[in-house]
Amino acid sequence: MQRRMFGSLLPRPAGQVLMRARRAATVRIRTDDGHELATDVHRPSTDTPVPTVLIRTSYGRNGLTGVPMVAQAKALATLGYAVVLQDVRGRFDSTGEFVPMVNEVADARATIDWVTDQSWSDGTIGAWGLSYLGGTAWAAAVAAPDRVKALSVGITHSAVGLPEASGLVFVDTGLRWLRSLDAMARTDESAARRLANLVRFRLPGASDDEAFSHLPLLELDELVLGTRSPIWRTWAEHPDASDPFWQPGDLRHGVADVAPTSHLTGWWDLFVDRHLDDIDRQAPAGRADRVVVGPWGHLDGAVQVRAFAEMRRHFDQHLRGIDRNGPAVELWIGGADRWWTGDRWPTTRTESIPFDLLRGPTHTLVFDPAAPTPKTGGRTLSIDAGPVDCTALADRRDVVTLTGPPLPHHLTVIGRPTVTVELDADTGHTDLWVRLAEVDIHGLARSVSDGFLRLRDLRGRHTAVVELHPVGHRFSAGHRLRVHVAGGAFPHHDRNLGLDGDRLHLVDHRPTTVRIHDGRIDLPVAGPMDT
Repeated sequence: MQRRMFGSLLPRPAGQVLMRARRAATVRIRTDDGHELATDVHRPSTDTPVPTVLIRTSYGRNGLTGVPMVAQAKALATLGYAVVLQDVRGRFDSTGEFVPMVNEVADARATIDWVTDQSWSDGTIGAWGLSYLGGTAWAAAVAAPDRVKALSVGITHSAVGLPEASGLVFVDTGLRWLRSLDAMARTDESAARRLANLVRFRLPGASDDEAFSHLPLLELDELVLGTRSPIWRTWAEHPDASDPFWQPGDLRHGVADVAPTSHLTGWWDLFVDRHLDDIDRQAPAGRADRVVVGPWGHLDGAVQVRAFAEMRRHFDQHLRGIDRNGPAVELWIGGADRWWTGDRWPTTRTESIPFDLLRGPTHTLVFDPAAPTPKTGGRTLSIDAGPVDCTALADRRDVVTLTGPPLPHHLTVIGRPTVTVELDADTGHTDLWVRLAEVDIHGLARSVSDGFLRLRDLRGRHTAVVELHPVGHRFSAGHRLRVHVAGGAFPHHDRNLGLDGDRLHLVDHRPTTVRIHDGRIDLPVAGPMDT
């Protein structure tokens, strides 16, 4: 059933005949340092060499969590592709230790060497993946740009699995992911129990705020996961992505030099910022062949279906010479609730709105780590990612809320808004969480974008620039813009404890009073788009 569904997502070109898929063969591919990577090979029933689709996964190439990938592999085999589906180092049936991204380039190169030595391979490879699998696809493209002729990635970026920003700990996202990794790989529980745990970890409210409030932060893995997590400790020991430790897994330097790339992401995906950064890096070299940004979060089921169609379109064109005409860019515009298509990313102009044109009851907030400002919706690793009703934020004493007048006309924003804030903090330390919202004619406020910035060692007034997540949104005429400024976003980020010292080992905390003196929001406004 799944194989037929995936195989029918794009019409077959005239004259193309579906092939019979062979029974998958399992092999073990040796890495340069002696580990073995468990690999299944799905092939069409032909003796003619064919292109290969490479998929390297941390989530299990078969069994409970591999069901969709196996269905996709079988569908691709009937379409004339060989599919190499592999457990990455240290996961499931592959040996070694799993350290996010650090070994993926070397292991991808060893796998590609093996593939191109096989009689059934025509020597061309397409690398595909979503999320962490997208990171391994990037690794393959960087490892062997002469043989990986096409790359298709979704809801990911070229440094996935590395710390997201210096000094930040993504408590909810990080621990959700580690819980999922553990649940997938457990062999001491039934499949039904593992599936239930996977679903539970992705539900809204699955976060254990009481456990996440534990100090010191370093011990959260033991409290939440029930054991010390090598990955959590590695993140803690190397919290900055620029640390040389992460260099083997940071592929941003090679993004512009890889094969033509098809990109799929969502405005509400937790990786959308860095994914669009990768597209920007590829743009001068013309490597971003196709870009689709939809109304999706990281766990949206529609992503899997759309990603398969995009991958097949891209690989048919670049590995098999089958023309798949279509627009270079497709963007979902929220508010207008429609797709925009074009040959290039739409041009925008910056429109600045100073805070003195926005109104609010107070410009002072008090952030208390004992009762931190909650974050709901937005870009999270749960199924509630997306816009949420944030009307109640305006009533909180730990949030500064500024609201503009009714808009005289529609305002379409595409790109990264920024908020500049002039402030001071009595402890010398503060976080800034900024949310942009749209208020309708009934007073209901819904979130549009968020941004977060950590500030330390402040002396007096300080001007901070907070980059919000990218948006594609039309604010309707008669609606109002609203900006919320808070001192935290728990449990998405660890709390500002208001004290000097190593945040991983602090056990005390104190409130921080933040005064907002001035500021503005800069919006990338698109021209007429028929929205």
